[in-house]
Amino acid sequence: MNYLVQIRPYRLPLRAAVRTAHGVIAERSGVALRLEDMATGHCCYGEAAPLPQFGGCTVESARSVLGTLGGRATAEQ
Repeated sequence: MNYLVQIRPYRLPLRAAVRTAHGVIAERSGVALRLEDMATGHCCYGEAAPLPQFGGCTVESARSVLGTLGGRATAEQ
């Protein structure tokens, strides 16, 4: 299967900040994903919203990896 890939970064303030052992989180940021099956036209949605405070990757690194797809992906990718 082949997919069209659309990515859209977002940044949303939280209504109330969340206090964790790693600090205060006042907003969430990430990358919204839309995948469209090129054969059937079916779409699915997802997101990559890492929390760097917990030792994960950053939004920038997730965006960079997704950007390497060049707008298209296979099921294996």
